[in-house]
Amino acid sequence: HNDYQPPSDADILLILPCSQEKPYSESRTHQAVLSRLEDYRERYYKVSISGLYGPVPKDFEEADPVMSYEYVLTTADDDQVELVANRLAQYLDEYGGQFDQIIAYTTNKAYRRAIETAFDRYGRGEIFPSDPRALQLTEHFRSENIDELVDRFIG
Repeated sequence: HNDYQPPSDADILLILPCSQEKPYSESRTHQAVLSRLEDYRERYYKVSISGLYGPVPKDFEEADPVMSYEYVLTTADDDQVELVANRLAQYLDEYGGQFDQIIAYTTNKAYRRAIETAFDRYGRGEIFPSDPRALQLTEHFRSENIDELVDRFIG
């Protein structure tokens, strides 16, 4: 989208993995995080990472292709992890400069790998929780993990 531009007032880019429930923002996984960041809504801009497409900015969550696909990224699919990492790195190259902080939150192994790869290529970005006790969905909802993310906003 040539006319696409993230909002200029947000100083934090928040990256979350996509969810099977659509639109992503209404899913349990996103709500677990977003509900805790309610006070900071003006400060961040959310981009979801689709295992199929790569970065999906908040503005495009309700587009038909995004609403209708069913696909979950797995670590078995190296090519797809690489594709997602590449696309996220490209997004960051283009738009990352306007954000003071680039922050991701996920406890999913495949999405963490793709995001970490993109952050390495781009040269910055932090992923939370920094040291999850396991890479599984239950950890996504653990309040101490979300606390660590929220603390980053308060800090």
